[in-house]
Amino acid sequence: MAKSPIDPREPKPDGRRNNRTPVHGRIKPGEVRSPNGRRGKANHQLPTTMDEILWEESKRVVSHDSNGPVTAQRRLYQDEFFDAFNERDPAIRARLITTLQETSVRIEQEWGAILAQALDRQRELREEFHLARKMRRSPPDVLPHPEHVQLSGSSASINGPECRASRESWEWLKALIKVAACLHDLARKAYSMNPSPEVLQDLEAYAAHRRKLMRQVPKGWNWRENIWTRDSKAELAAEAISSIMEIGYVHPQVED
Repeated sequence: MAKSPIDPREPKPDGRRNNRTPVHGRIKPGEVRSPNGRRGKANHQLPTTMDEILWEESKRVVSHDSNGPVTAQRRLYQDEFFDAFNERDPAIRARLITTLQETSVRIEQEWGAILAQALDRQRELREEFHLARKMRRSPPDVLPHPEHVQLSGSSASINGPECRASRESWEWLKALIKVAACLHDLARKAYSMNPSPEVLQDLEAYAAHRRKLMRQVPKGWNWRENIWTRDSKAELAAEAISSIMEIGYVHPQVED
């Protein structure tokens, strides 16, 4: 059975009739809802001078390539580069090569200055850490640790934690791995002296536990490092390893 057509004269659920705005939503006499006009308030002031117009237009997106949107300024540089690359205009090629040489020298000088400052700061931090450790004081709360910052060429990498929570977790993981490595080595020496099934079972269990911990080490990080931080667990690991070495390998005795 077909539905009956909706009568436009019937009131809508919100009070409208014939698709008209309900009374409570209509603009009252003297009421101003958009003081900036129909288009609203402008987001920024329009450019007025020639330099401002050129700069504004240079940021306009004119095309797209495999790297994403291409602005007019980037497109001009690309066209000049391709013309020089294809040797269509020797004058453009010579000018571009000169510009590239000047840019390369400037970038190398700027990076050299930044690298020198970074190396000086890293050297100062290392001295602060060494002095604090020598005086048995709390180490500087610096993140990342100066020993974790690797500077090479024109790049820098950080092979360590960059926040306090990550640093504390990393210190605990290093301590657990060092203890697990000690137990694994003792079990391995015990098996070489007594290759019994019981010792082999312990050796496999220690090896599996050590591998499980090692899988949690981020790529490029050194779990053998012995640096000093506020969250360092090196002393706890050293005490545990010392106690284990004093006791030596003991196969757990299971009572019947």
